[in-house]
Amino acid sequence: MRLRAAFAPTLLLAGWMATAVVRPWSDESVTDLPGRAALAGRMLAGELPYRDVPFEYPPLLAPFTALAGIGGTGVDQYRLGLAVVTLAFAFGVAWLCAGIARALGMNGRTAFMAAAAAPFLLGAVLRSHLDLVSVVLLLTALLMLLRERPAVGLALIGAGAMTKAFPLAAAPVVLTWVAARGGAQAMLRPALALAATVATLALGALALSPSGAHEALRYQAERPVQIESTPSLLAMAVSRTPVRHSHGSVGIHGASARAFAVLLLAALVALLALTCIWLYRAPTPAALVFGSLGAVVAAISLGKVLSPQFLAWVVPLFALAVAARARALAVVSALALLLTLAVFPAWYPDLVDGSAAAKLLYAVRNASLVAAAVVACASIRGRARESARSTGPGRRPPPLPTPR
Repeated sequence: MRLRAAFAPTLLLAGWMATAVVRPWSDESVTDLPGRAALAGRMLAGELPYRDVPFEYPPLLAPFTALAGIGGTGVDQYRLGLAVVTLAFAFGVAWLCAGIARALGMNGRTAFMAAAAAPFLLGAVLRSHLDLVSVVLLLTALLMLLRERPAVGLALIGAGAMTKAFPLAAAPVVLTWVAARGGAQAMLRPALALAATVATLALGALALSPSGAHEALRYQAERPVQIESTPSLLAMAVSRTPVRHSHGSVGIHGASARAFAVLLLAALVALLALTCIWLYRAPTPAALVFGSLGAVVAAISLGKVLSPQFLAWVVPLFALAVAARARALAVVSALALLLTLAVFPAWYPDLVDGSAAAKLLYAVRNASLVAAAVVACASIRGRARESARSTGPGRRPPPLPTPR
């Protein structure tokens, strides 16, 4: 029994070590690690983000960026420090997946095991970036919601958005779930908790430097369509588009890229709206979890910026799909992770050079990612139909119990 309990943590640790020393999992030939190490060094020396140091991310990511450099900010030292920090959050993701699975009546050990396998599915980008911080905050929020603490859950989503913006995609899904279970009035306090958390942290960044905070927003708003993104691949499929290095990545420019970015943004809004409608009709705990995670993955797969480390958001979706025995969702999620391992960084230079084979491989990866989001969100529709048949017209689910 003890050996079984130790297997999943050992698997995660082995995977983390593989991302450091065994190819293809350890391939870091395309990386921005030196720049982030230098940024951490400046912050640890007393310089403040936005005011003294240009910082393109939301403010809550700054302390974690600096934390990884406590043991040293040379590139090798920072790589090791970052690996330690991200490993801790990887364990957090696995533990939270297990907790959510148990709350949904599923096998928590299976969810932990599936999440522990993530390094073997995705590789070094999971270890060398801080996206798992945001994932932990969103999963903690979902666990709080399942424990009937909606205000705490929405505050955590706000905190997650202040590390990376993606958790905000789950906010309308979560608020719809709260309203469907407890009425429109029940949504007010959680919505205020979300707004207050975001506003407090944003005002903190403004207090450090209004011009620096504005520059960070301008930097993100002016980012071109990233070459790995879905709108980029669609634009390159229909027209010749100029490729330029800017904003720390390779982007494509031109009217077709902008048009596809707007079109896919509209598709994202439509998918989120449908998800909320389906969820309102069947506000089950499972619908909350898969709808929220599906919404975040949809924002990643349809947005104008798609970096390989964003696939960290697919890990909990894959783990919970495995625990739920949702085969289609588990397969497309695993495929998106494995294809990312296959194409990045090995095929990235070929994509930049315009290779047709690289474009096809990235297109299949992105199609798998979109499919994972759609399957996760659409699974709620089936639950809505079952709920309608079982409850009959005009009947609503019981309200949430008052939190103690």
